[in-house]
Amino acid sequence: MAQRSPTDVMKRAAMFALAPGGDWPGGDPVLLVEEAVADTGHIVGEAHGEWKNPDWCEHRSG
Repeated sequence: MAQRSPTDVMKRAAMFALAPGGDWPGGDPVLLVEEAVADTGHIVGEAHGEWKNPDWCEHRSG
């Protein structure tokens, strides 16, 4: 089974938008942006078909 991100899509999007070292409302630290990966969808810098983990692409074969 492919590894999936433990973080929901809204938090992943926010991690890409926040500056490194930012905090969530409430003071919880933000995970490192480098640890944030997309499970699906298209994110700038990850062209379709060139995912860090190809199993995460919604158009994968199989």
